[in-house]
Amino acid sequence: MDDGLPSLKALRANEQTAWEAAYPILWRAAVGVIRSKLMFPETHDIDDIAADILADEVVPQVLRPTTNSFNNIRSFDDLVNVTKAIARNRVVDYIRYRMRRPEEREPEKGHSPDVRFAEPDCPEFSLEELLGIIGRLPSPDPELFQDRFVLGLTTSQIARKRRMPLGTVLSRFRRAFLVLRPNLRRLRGGT
Repeated sequence: MDDGLPSLKALRANEQTAWEAAYPILWRAAVGVIRSKLMFPETHDIDDIAADILADEVVPQVLRPTTNSFNNIRSFDDLVNVTKAIARNRVVDYIRYRMRRPEEREPEKGHSPDVRFAEPDCPEFSLEELLGIIGRLPSPDPELFQDRFVLGLTTSQIARKRRMPLGTVLSRFRRAFLVLRPNLRRLRGGT
């Protein structure tokens, strides 16, 4: 860590301590932009947008950069600025989506009531199959899934309830999803 900030090298090496230090900073940066751009936002909307940004765009690009934005970052401050830029773009997407008439709306990524772990062409899994796989995750992951997908708590609410840093909750979800996908493929006899 330089000046108390995680190093890009440690983040790209996927070091847990670096990510635990980075998540809260990146989370605050994304949430700050989202909150400043949305009028009367729902807390769960802010959390969902921020979680999607970090899990779907920021973390994968830090680990394996494929875009110029992430190939050109040289410091953690650059990463924070790119995260803020992505947040601004996602807020615009969110506002456009909300302004459409209901019949024109396509399901929002990450906002479906069903949890989708598999590829679109894979068969669906029964609740028992999903619970069986989730139950094999290390503690506290099964409880986190229960809080999020059964009780409907936001990641911030889960962090408060479990007395865990928000970054830890988010990284546990990210790691759990990485474990779940191949396990579900094996369950269905996929590769």
